Amino acid sequence: MLTEAQKRAKKNFYKRHREKVIKESNERLKKKKAENPKAFRKYKAELAKKQHQKDKEKDLIRLFAYRRLRTEIILEREKCENCGNSENLEIHHQKYTNNKEDLRLLCRKCHLIIHRNWNKKKDLNLGITSI
Repeated sequence: MLTEAQKRAKKNFYKRHREKVIKESNERLKKKKAENPKAFRKYKAELAKKQHQKDKEKDLIRLFAYRRLRTEIILEREKCENCGNSENLEIHHQKYTNNKEDLRLLCRKCHLIIHRNWNKKKDLNLGITSI
């Protein structure tokens, strides 16, 4: 187990020598590939699998955060901001960020009308320019 000082030293070393480390790593990979191409493919597949798992975990974290935000908005606003319907509520992103000010609570019908671009200037007097 590394101490905190050793962890900091290691981190600083990699910051200072990043290019050298990457070059050496690439050379090791080329050597490994030349020695045994079949084992190298297996090694690369394992690395890709690990990276895929990390990406999957990050996606899950983002999904849970979005669901929490969506639930907060539904509990706060309770009804469609256009027609007042309280069933089949969905979130509409105006600028595709997750800021509460950017998100509109709409029923499925009003949300589909916006995305189908039925009225090019303004949709249902929502004050949202069509996409």
